[in-house]
Parts: sequence; C-alpha cells; structure tokens
Amino acid sequence: MKANEKTVCPFCGESTTAKPRKKTEDWGCKDYVLVCMFCNKILADSIEAEVKKTPASADKLQSLLGGETELNKHFCRDCKYYISHPFLSRCDRHHKAVAPMDDCGDFEPKGKHELNL
Repeated sequence: MKANEKTVCPFCGESTTAKPRKKTEDWGCKDYVLVCMFCNKILADSIEAEVKKTPASADKLQSLLGGETELNKHFCRDCKYYISHPFLSRCDRHHKAVAPMDDCGDFEPKGKHELNL
C-alpha cells in the first residue's frame, strides 16, 4: 500500500485514503505508518522509504516561503519605494498608504543592502 492510495478500511469499512503519519520516539521521527483518514487505525507499517521519496509538501512550502518565483517579487514590501511604519505603511512613489502584500505595476526591487531579512 502507498501513501494517498484509495482503499477500503478493514476496521471501519469506509472507502478511505491512506495517509502517512509519523511514529515518534524520543522527540524524533522514528518511522512512518499509513492510517485510515476516518478511524486513524494503522493500515500499513514501516513506509519510511515511500514517504521520503515524495517530499512534495516540503517543496511546496519552500517555494511558498523562500522560492524565487515571479509572484513574490512584486509585493510592495519588496519594493524600494515601500516605507514600513508600525501604524501606516506608505508608498513613496505614489504617496499613498499601502499594505505589505499589495501588488504594484511600478514595482522596483530593493537592492541587496535594503532588504529587510
């Protein structure tokens, strides 16, 4: 059985998808098992190799938070005209209030020394 495979659970009898779950020991991940989405009973033991082959969720998170995509290059917070203030952030080019995640057609990226990391 593989992760995210559809099956009929032998415990609850429902048509379900097998989801991976970590087995922890001493504050660390020891192994992975497949469990029923509905009753959380273990359907298959020791699937560590299968889960490690498909780390799609980690790749998606990395692309969301730190990846160099076109989506995160045009936010006002990354523009050189963005002035951050605790009460009201402003755009120095358009002289108006903006939110950090606003998008602008006149975007110009900050230089490396101007980035707020």
